[in-house]
Amino acid sequence: MQKNTFRHQPDSAATPEDNPASPGRRHGMKMLLAGGLGIASIGASKSASAASSCTHNYNQAVNYWGSHQAGVITPDTKEAIFVAFNVTTREKAQLQRLLQLISQRIAYLTRPQTLAVGKNDQLPPVESGLLGHNLSPDSLTITVAVGASLFDQRFGLAKHKPKKLIPMPRFPNDRLEKDWCGGDLSIQFCANSRESVIYALRDLISHCNQFMVPVWKMDGFLPARDIDHHSTAINLFGFKDGTGNAPITDSKLMDELVWVTANNHEPAWCLGGSYQAIRLIRFNLEFWDRTPLEDQENDFGRYKTSGAPIGMQHEMDDP
Repeated sequence: MQKNTFRHQPDSAATPEDNPASPGRRHGMKMLLAGGLGIASIGASKSASAASSCTHNYNQAVNYWGSHQAGVITPDTKEAIFVAFNVTTREKAQLQRLLQLISQRIAYLTRPQTLAVGKNDQLPPVESGLLGHNLSPDSLTITVAVGASLFDQRFGLAKHKPKKLIPMPRFPNDRLEKDWCGGDLSIQFCANSRESVIYALRDLISHCNQFMVPVWKMDGFLPARDIDHHSTAINLFGFKDGTGNAPITDSKLMDELVWVTANNHEPAWCLGGSYQAIRLIRFNLEFWDRTPLEDQENDFGRYKTSGAPIGMQHEMDDP
């Protein structure tokens, strides 16, 4: 799967003051994420007691509004859905309307709400009912990206295309399948429960299906116990995954490694955004589970139990 996208910030996107309710082995997808829907996150605070730190706080909210989108360097959550969409309209004004609708739904879904109840049983319910009568944010983030195909001749956007936004090339051992490639838009949903990301996806589709259709969907997760205990996530191979990631608290380093800045000489609308790559990778776990521990640890360059680099004692030791 391959795709490039950039996170957008339409000039008429909803602001906090607006009423949000108003109108192979591997497949890879690369995207450019534009800045602008927000990333002032409210991370889960560490509790002094292990019991309280593991309590699921459904009321935890992540601010969608800011100079960067939420969901990029926001603290990890347990559940995720990635969906690619193709835009069905060919009119620029309707594309703008679609982006406005997406922005409004993000503003609505990421804040506490009392859900409407339909009174006419001869009509479909006004919403899915999956969350009962109250919408709790549950650390939901919705991250929007635009693909290279959106800059074709349909909307006259070619001159605004980010410089590095191209279809991702095939890598060795890739077995790309057409049905898992491309898309005009990519939307990432992250939260701490499965029902929260499913609800958000269903809501967005129900409000925007006049202008876009889904192309593919990919589900993801991180180990719940690792998120609850604020420890490095362990992947399906049984190894700690992400130990060497750059600290998200270092804003200077984030500007250098993650965010588009003026130094990158991208179009002005791209500032505060980032490129995103999504790749579907097949894990041959049955074979892996028959592989000697020494070979597994040599593949990762770390000890399986501690996560320490080979020859060292602690996970965070510098190899």
